[in-house]
Amino acid sequence: MKDDRARRPWWKFGLLWMVIAGPALMVMISFTLAYLAVTFPDPVEDSYYHQGAGTHRGAATLGAVPKAPVATQP
Repeated sequence: MKDDRARRPWWKFGLLWMVIAGPALMVMISFTLAYLAVTFPDPVEDSYYHQGAGTHRGAATLGAVPKAPVATQP
């Protein structure tokens, strides 16, 4: 039995295919994700800094933030 098992070719061992399947699946998924990333790129917002600065500028014109009352010591 042992001699028969040692003479089998490598592709006839089931556990070997299970070990190979994990990394092979990850390679296929990574190629798929790379294709999707190249095909459907995210839009780049050029003026994100100016939009953020405008948000802060708009908040400053709304008025001063009221200060919390200070507790006095008796």
